[in-house]
Amino acid sequence: MKIKIDKSTGTKVLFDEEGRAMDPLEALAGEVSDKEEGYREFASIEERAAAAQKRLRERDEKDKKDLKQLKKAKRQEKRARRLEREHGTGAVAYIGGSSDGDDGDDGDD
Repeated sequence: MKIKIDKSTGTKVLFDEEGRAMDPLEALAGEVSDKEEGYREFASIEERAAAAQKRLRERDEKDKKDLKQLKKAKRQEKRARRLEREHGTGAVAYIGGSSDGDDGDDGDD
């Protein structure tokens, strides 16, 4: 298949109720419901950007807090396993071995 540069590509044209042609993205913007989280009309682009920055900062703080809690839980779990290995059933000590020769297992038969 060959792309012809001088020919227009397939573009979608939408019409509003009055029959005027409109941009497809403009139609999508009109379909946004008021129930969406954080949806609000803004007077200027600066206000919208400030609101978006604030929302992102809040999400970042929450994510950092969640990550900190997750790391803390992992550290505690790792520490608990290490302590269990050190003080648990990991090491066995034999007291009063057969060094005095009472058991008769010297190999001198």
